[in-house]
Amino acid sequence: EPIPENWLLVKSELQKMKDDYIYYEKYQQVAIENGIKDSFNQENLLQYLHDLGVVLWFGNEPRLNNTNVLNPEWVTGAIYQILNSNLA
Repeated sequence: EPIPENWLLVKSELQKMKDDYIYYEKYQQVAIENGIKDSFNQENLLQYLHDLGVVLWFGNEPRLNNTNVLNPEWVTGAIYQILNSNLA
């Protein structure tokens, strides 16, 4: 199934960001600027990018659903630091 060009534009713009995470409102702004105006398609794109591993999206977790992680390696590194810490 072909991917809409504006989805690829959003993906590219998100990958260029230097931030480790952004708030959902910032993601929505990027999506709207690229012609993805309705929330249904915005969430579908975010789920698609999550499935690809481009971002982490916690849409079903109420405590985290406002945060979109752009750098999954940042999260992985932080988790490994916690798991490997010598604190007991």
